[in-house]
Amino acid sequence: MAILGLAHRLTGFAVSLWLLLLGATGSLLALQEDWLPLVQPAITGPLPGAGDESAAGLARRVRAAEAGFGKDRVWALVLAGPSNALDQIYLRDQTGGGFLDPHSGAVIARWRGNERFVDVLFELHRSLLLGQGAKKAVGIVGLAGLVLVLSGLVLAWPAIRRWRGAAWPRSATRAAMVVAHRELGLIVALPLLVTMTTGVAVVFPATTKALLRAVSGLPAPSASISKPVDAAADIAWQAVFTAALERFPDASPRVVILPAAPGSPIAVWLRQPAEWHPNGRTTVDATADGTVIQTRDAVAVPLTDRLVSEAYAVHAAKVGGPIYRFALALTGLALALLASYGAIAYARRLFGRR
Repeated sequence: MAILGLAHRLTGFAVSLWLLLLGATGSLLALQEDWLPLVQPAITGPLPGAGDESAAGLARRVRAAEAGFGKDRVWALVLAGPSNALDQIYLRDQTGGGFLDPHSGAVIARWRGNERFVDVLFELHRSLLLGQGAKKAVGIVGLAGLVLVLSGLVLAWPAIRRWRGAAWPRSATRAAMVVAHRELGLIVALPLLVTMTTGVAVVFPATTKALLRAVSGLPAPSASISKPVDAAADIAWQAVFTAALERFPDASPRVVILPAAPGSPIAVWLRQPAEWHPNGRTTVDATADGTVIQTRDAVAVPLTDRLVSEAYAVHAAKVGGPIYRFALALTGLALALLASYGAIAYARRLFGRR
């Protein structure tokens, strides 16, 4: 227990600032659907009127994005839906984006880089604004957080009889910080395990799937090989969407990812009614003339893969409604407080009043 306690304190002290940051930013992001309409009322909220999700209508919306932002600059288009009033454009190399009216195709807003507060908040939570490579570091911190919660439960268990549910320290002394750290940790241990486990699954999906398959004994899904396609000057968007809707007639198209290079396939993400992920994980890859190369039915995959696919929806409070969003926001706040209490208590143990 002494060695476990020392490891718990050292690990917690090493990652305390990062856990505080993850908790605070995660709390704000969990409530994004509640505060974003107040900040940007014109571009959020329910879709005003039925959007045209026919193949012809979807093709028109993609062409409007290419015309408004440049054919070679558009990387992806997130289509308007129940919680987004406008189509959102993402530009290549994270150079910015914008919004389009899904009915008229008019450009409503455009920005460069991370000019929007919500984008800065998301990137700060995901990668400390250090780019895609830093996502793995965040995942490692999440793993450390999992170890801290589990070891903390073991260390706090002998004192469970003295538990009073005091989440706020009675004073600024080291002893009061330790007690508040232990009491609050026992309160939020379960939601923290859920949040950190799903966060790690989002960062390391392949590893998580492999571990789940090893534990469950379920086989991996058969892999389909994407063949190279011929480059084409123009994309027959209506044919692409027609092919996607024919494969999954009950699904709603949510995201279009344009070819990264000539000859690369086009990816259409669709959301089936049984999926939790707001943008779905059912995909259709097609050539520029609408020939389907491969598909992925996110509902028909093995349970292990389905769990990992839906981890983002659980981690980002995209399911469960406002009650779950509020609970997840409180969990993020609790993580920030836990990191603060533990770091202050251990720092005072090391350095005293200094």
